[in-house]
This record gives sequence, C-alpha cells and structure tokens, in this order.
Amino acid sequence: LLSLIKWISENTGIVVKVILINGGILIDQYKNIAPTLIWNDLIHKFPDKEKRKEILHEFVGRTDLIYGNTVLSATIYDDLEFLKVPYITHVHELEKSIKMYFDKSIINKMHLYTNGYIAGSKPVELNLIRNHHGAEKKTILINDFIESRTIDFDIPKKDIRKKIGLIEHGLIIMGCGTMYWRKGVDLFIDTAIILKKNGISNFHFYWIGENIWDLDHASRKLCSWNSLQQKIQDYGISNHISFLGVKE
Repeated sequence: LLSLIKWISENTGIVVKVILINGGILIDQYKNIAPTLIWNDLIHKFPDKEKRKEILHEFVGRTDLIYGNTVLSATIYDDLEFLKVPYITHVHELEKSIKMYFDKSIINKMHLYTNGYIAGSKPVELNLIRNHHGAEKKTILINDFIESRTIDFDIPKKDIRKKIGLIEHGLIIMGCGTMYWRKGVDLFIDTAIILKKNGISNFHFYWIGENIWDLDHASRKLCSWNSLQQKIQDYGISNHISFLGVKE
C-alpha cells in the first residue's frame, strides 16, 4: 500500500488522503507522503458518530473515490457513506483467512458498499467469484507487486552479511514477513530442527519481520510464542535461528 500511494503521489495528479485502522511501525512513512489519520484514535477521541463525520469531512475534503486495502477496510465503510462516492475494495485474502479474521458484519459491509473489487492474485479472484455473491461482475485481477529497487550485486557477500548481522560463513536460510501462523513461522522452526536432527550444523535461519504471534488470535490458538521459544531451546537450535525484527 505504501508503495502504491507513493507511486500515485509521484506520477499522477491524484491527491491521496490515508485513513489507517491502526497505527504501526510504518506510520511515519505514510505521513511523509500523504495526510494520514488513525481511525482507532479517532473513534477513541470522538465516540459520537456525528462528530466523527464532521472531523472526517474536514480531513478528506472533496473526494471522488474510496479505496479500501484488504477486507478489513470495510470495517469503516458505513462511517464514510456520507461522502457518497464509489468504493473499491482491494482484496488480498483467501476465504479461510476471510472467515477466520472478519466477522459477518464486516463481510456484509464489504458486499453492500463495494462497487468494484481488485483481486491481488488469480486464486483471490476465483474465490471472490465463487464465494462472494455479485463479485463476479465487478472484479478485476491486478497481481500484487512490490516497489522495485536497484540492487548493487558487486558488494561482496561477506560485507552484506556483516551489515545486517548475519553469520560470516555457512548456509543461510531466510524467512520474511509479519510473524504469525499464516507465514509459517512454526514450520520455519521445525525445518531448522530437522536439519539439526540430520547432523547438519553449519547453518543459520534468520527471520525478518515484526512479531505479532501473541497478538493474533489464530496464532495463539495454535500455540503461544513462549512455547515456540521453548521448542527452540529443547531441540538445541538456539544458536541456529534468529528473529531480527523489522529491517529496512
């Protein structure tokens, strides 16, 4: 989303205003490229819907379109109804995640307000058409993307390893993404255990990304983060696996 807003701001005349449901580690980057409002801060400060409407109207000004990134965006669609503009919902989730993370009221709001869907992948497109009534006539496929950057391939590997704190020698296995069950962090740990059991020792597993395991109800249902840490210790792989947090 950040890359998309940055591209729009730099390459078009469209003025973007951002409403984030929560804050997060990227909030300053959003604020650097577009006016940004935190929804949960707004409803905490202004529980009265009419007062929120006044604040929202002042914030967004003249608006032509509401773009909601992920199904979660539909949470606030009814609060934006007074703007009387079309809604586009950009869906990245498959049905299992939709049912697991969003109650029926959010899904119903998505169905009610969305004028057009963008599917982030072919499986997402097929799921919308098969499981969400009406989506078949208003869904387009645009594969998800990331911002391209120039990479200097001439930098020696040992210098790159040193820069981000990786082992100097040995096999490196990388994982990346927000740390919760959907990303397979538990399987990442299990894979390191299998290598150790098979007598392989010259390796290190690194994961880059924010750890929200214990904040995510589905992950907690699977197990606690403490239990995964205990598993790492019990199988003697503490020196073979590291979680680096968020990295640029």
